Amino acid sequence: MTIESRRALPVRVVLGAFLVLTVGLGIRLVSRYRTSLPFNPDGFGFAARADLIANGGSTAVFKGRPHDYVLPTLLGELQMLTGANSLVLAQPAIAIIGAVPCLLVFAFVRRVALQRGWQPTHAFGLAALAGVALAMQGLYLRHSIWVHYEVLGLLFVVIVGLTGHWFFQSGHARWFLALAPTLTALPITHHLSSMMGALTLTALAVYHVTNEPDARTVLRALAVGGLFWAYFGIYYVLTRPPFFGDLAAKPGLFVAWVIILGSLAVFLRKASPTLQRLTFVVPLGVAFAVTAVNAVFDVFPGTASTHPRLLVYLGPLVVLAVLMVWGVPLAFDNHDIGPVVLALVLAPLAFVSFALTAGLSPEYNLFARRGQTFGHFTITVVGVLSVGGFAWTADRHSVLKLGIPLCLLAAILVSTPLAFAGPPVLPYEPTVTDAEFESVTFAETHIEGAWTSDDKPTRVARNYYDADAPRSAAIAWLQGGAVPACPTLVRDTWMTVGAQAYPSDPIPVDVRILQKFSTTSQIIYDGGTTDNSQRFVIPERAAETSQC
Repeated sequence: MTIESRRALPVRVVLGAFLVLTVGLGIRLVSRYRTSLPFNPDGFGFAARADLIANGGSTAVFKGRPHDYVLPTLLGELQMLTGANSLVLAQPAIAIIGAVPCLLVFAFVRRVALQRGWQPTHAFGLAALAGVALAMQGLYLRHSIWVHYEVLGLLFVVIVGLTGHWFFQSGHARWFLALAPTLTALPITHHLSSMMGALTLTALAVYHVTNEPDARTVLRALAVGGLFWAYFGIYYVLTRPPFFGDLAAKPGLFVAWVIILGSLAVFLRKASPTLQRLTFVVPLGVAFAVTAVNAVFDVFPGTASTHPRLLVYLGPLVVLAVLMVWGVPLAFDNHDIGPVVLALVLAPLAFVSFALTAGLSPEYNLFARRGQTFGHFTITVVGVLSVGGFAWTADRHSVLKLGIPLCLLAAILVSTPLAFAGPPVLPYEPTVTDAEFESVTFAETHIEGAWTSDDKPTRVARNYYDADAPRSAAIAWLQGGAVPACPTLVRDTWMTVGAQAYPSDPIPVDVRILQKFSTTSQIIYDGGTTDNSQRFVIPERAAETSQC
């Protein structure tokens, strides 16, 4: 290698990282073209708590929920530093946090490719492909574009995997000093991410103890892993975060899957490439099969069925899954990064498997949907390494060398719209526009007592204003029940995509019902946009009671 090429390499790497960062930030800020507000209705809750922190000081930090202190505190500090409202700051902050794992994927793939002796130009190309793929892959993007504490958790779990591996391997204090703050912050950041961090540490601990069974390695693994399980377990027993009861209801099943996780960490370290590949064929195949079957039969009662267009977005990701299965040996035999990649996929695999075997309730469905997001980091790393191992070798035809990366990139791009999809594809409607927020603000300012609507506006109102805005009255009415006895926000989108009843499918609404309701009631607010008019209507029977 010449001196000139050595000097050019860092420039190329910096430019590649800049490309990945630009794509990661840009796609996560696309919603700014439609709204200056947080992308998702749940984001308003974090913004509201950030306002309290910015206006109330440090004591306001502990007025929120004990499992999500970190994100509101971060947004509150940014509000104090910049003077901008947290509603405006929330989406850019999440875009930056969500783009960091894309840079880490870039670094992981480049490091493994170089260590395998592949050409630096190929290593750079694969790294850039991996970073862009994770940045735009629809399933992962949907959960890393929301203003939500899980986005921080996705980053923290990768940091736990990386620093935990290097600490178990080397015992150097600097890695413990990087690991300890992240482990300390996880339980007050996001409860599911804490579980993923604990499972990741468990997989790493088992891997290192069985690989180098000396006293120091065993002590490090037991001390760090055991203390974190005890810390976050006791903390959540005392604070009872959401869904804690659903997890605690089946302790035997959960422990069984933790044992399976540890067994797989040992087995996959020694297994042949064929057995390594077969290990991941089954769970990936089950994931696609369950999604497809849910389009015909309701696999999870009380939740939305799979819309045909959702299959269009997800179907091409079979390409990524196949590449991941084929490329497993390329990553797992790397002793530098391989254990991290292994642990980061075994943790969500064990948790999702627990959810699918624990029951078919909406809560376990949520566990499975949330948990799978944490596996995409490894799936992307291994899938893109597979491109290098299969296509970019000296004896491959040029069609394969170009065609396979392009097929993967095309599959990723087809899946991208999934991140922004709402009804009828997915039951949760994202993208709260400024006009929609104005309607909610009108209710908070001018309506005394309770009011009702479908899921989206009532969720925003409860999250940001802590308003008395139940959705139950509107949902019951639209399903054939009595007319609400309180002011009702009627939206034109009810007549096109239905009224939102997440996690169930949207409720189809007959236009005649809305016309009769509007003509026999008093309209006190008419706003929104030309394609989504929103009207606050006071029903005739509202005088009978002030309750919804």
